[in-house]
Amino acid sequence: MSMSSCEISIAHTLSRDLALRDVASSFMDRIEARNHTEVTIDFAGVETITRSFAHEYLTRKARSSLIIREVNVPNDVARMFKVIEHSERNPRFEGLRTSKAILL
Repeated sequence: MSMSSCEISIAHTLSRDLALRDVASSFMDRIEARNHTEVTIDFAGVETITRSFAHEYLTRKARSSLIIREVNVPNDVARMFKVIEHSERNPRFEGLRTSKAILL
């Protein structure tokens, strides 16, 4: 199978302000529907990103069979990605899911 690739400007395709989990989800749906094995997302021009958009984007990227790379990632976007990655590795309430509820 030959590697086919494409580059997508996320600011041009969506907006300079990336918000809403649903928008990230539909963006990833469109990427995965393309006939490519490698996709480069160009973040040039992006001014803001919400935590929910970043979380959905990174979650879908991790589950994707595609090779997805980012270029021209602004500092604020990179910091938000790091916040998401850190919170996934170090949950705030360790053991919460295994705790038993008590009746008061």
